[in-house]
Amino acid sequence: MTATRLAIGIGGINIEVEGEEEFAREVFDFFKEKLAERVSATPLTPAPTEGGAREVEGADHPPLREFYAEKGPRTDIERVTLFAYYKSKFEGIHQVSENDLLPMFDETQARRPPRIRTALNNARGTHGWFERVSRPGVYRISSAGKNLVEHDLPHQASGP
Repeated sequence: MTATRLAIGIGGINIEVEGEEEFAREVFDFFKEKLAERVSATPLTPAPTEGGAREVEGADHPPLREFYAEKGPRTDIERVTLFAYYKSKFEGIHQVSENDLLPMFDETQARRPPRIRTALNNARGTHGWFERVSRPGVYRISSAGKNLVEHDLPHQASGP
């Protein structure tokens, strides 16, 4: 009999199994199934509440429409940065994709950009408002992006 050794490490959890191949496969299939259940049961984005406002339970923050109106972003790259900031600060979602941000355009009645990925890439590449994340199409707001929303928006009126 040859022993099969299986070692699995996911997110700080390490499992080691040693035994006959069939036993090792059974253990692997069991943990794979449990992991899939856990991942599918974890929502990535909280569902909108009645009236379209998103809220984190127990959080005290402005509704997205009010926050958007208060900050007054003028460009697509400012809008995607503001939306990512809102998700991070008020909803606890620190990594966002295009699909996370598109409904926010509708909720605020803002014009959707023709190519949201281009807006995200320009905000990251030109201004440094986003950081790279290991998965393609996923973005995280940077400290420069946070500074834009916290200190530079709304735009100040130009002098005489």
